[in-house]
Amino acid sequence: MKEEIKLSIWKKIIILDVISVIAAYYLVNYLDILTTDYKWIQWMKQYGLLHIYDSWDIEMPVDYPPLYLVWLYMIRNMIGEVLSNYTQLVMKTLPLAVEFLAQIFIYKKISPEAAWKWSVNAALLVNIVIYGQRDGMIGFLIVLLFYYMKKEKWFEPAIVVTVFCLLKPQGIYFIFILLLYYYAVRIQAKRLVIAAFSSLGLGYLVFLPFAITSGDYLIAIKLYMYEFSIHKVFGSVAGNLWGIFEYWPLPPIIEHLSTLLLFGCMLIGIYVYKKTNDYLYASLVYMISVFMLTVSQHGRYTIYSMFIVFVALYIYDEVEYKKAYLVITISTTVSQVGMLLYNRIIVNAYGLELINKSVEMTYSMLYKLYFMRYLAIVCTLILNIIFIVLIVRVKRKEEDNTITDNTPDAC
Repeated sequence: MKEEIKLSIWKKIIILDVISVIAAYYLVNYLDILTTDYKWIQWMKQYGLLHIYDSWDIEMPVDYPPLYLVWLYMIRNMIGEVLSNYTQLVMKTLPLAVEFLAQIFIYKKISPEAAWKWSVNAALLVNIVIYGQRDGMIGFLIVLLFYYMKKEKWFEPAIVVTVFCLLKPQGIYFIFILLLYYYAVRIQAKRLVIAAFSSLGLGYLVFLPFAITSGDYLIAIKLYMYEFSIHKVFGSVAGNLWGIFEYWPLPPIIEHLSTLLLFGCMLIGIYVYKKTNDYLYASLVYMISVFMLTVSQHGRYTIYSMFIVFVALYIYDEVEYKKAYLVITISTTVSQVGMLLYNRIIVNAYGLELINKSVEMTYSMLYKLYFMRYLAIVCTLILNIIFIVLIVRVKRKEEDNTITDNTPDAC
């Protein structure tokens, strides 16, 4: 009977994947990946992969680590001058392929039910199928990271975080989570040194060809510093405390507090771990704090917190997180849909030529765009606050149960 249920779930996942690929072909023209990936591909066609970081002075500078850029270089000859449905589907193939790998891993290593819940997650489907973003790939890495942590591995988590950093700049956020885990399990100094040198060595080897070509051996450090400097902006439909001020003038010093705020979030994570002795919960509080408190967030970045709650539910069997998982999924979905509708308004009004040049918007158009973004910001901000309340209640409930269990029975 169990085998029949498993087979039924796998069939449903396959059917959903086929529908996803078809939808990815037809749901196109949502600007975001087109204004970045497409321009990077055109640059690499002309100058080659190893000269990609020479493009920092162009309109769309490259602010991504090498691994994703290698993929774009591999598909460069499949990308035409016209942004057809086929071209945009090709640009979505890596996120789709990694999604299929994630489903197989979760099905085999965790449970068929978890694989199904992962597959039907609305926020994830919007991110990959419509948006063509890379956050789904990061989700798989987060699952791998906490899977190996649950198994009390010490080498594999370091490699996973390194790959994360080489794929997307936001991998830097998870270095703190890795170090928190190492402290929690009291890793031996010898193993810590091996993990650190292995991670740094892998990162250095990946960046080395680019460094040699450019003659700049600090290119990796400059890349991550550059990434966080350009992201010191407000909002981008972020449902956090800064998102509401996206179009309001604020003191310039606020923009330069982003790094300090990030360290503040780390202190919050350390404090929570000291109070609870639970690195998973501390990681979740830290991650949602990063989103809510720093000014370097896009709206869809709540998806990282969503992945950690998924891990809590299906790898650590913390069933109390069900409501929190539902709320953060809705929040992330609303945020992304808001941004997609924002992009769709622009495309419908001006066409895809907006990719290559800026246009002058009318008062009516600006009103529609501002309304759409603020609606998304306010809705997701409310949902994210509810999410925080729910995860705090989860831990308090656990503490209350622990106190009750330890209370001696009356004679």
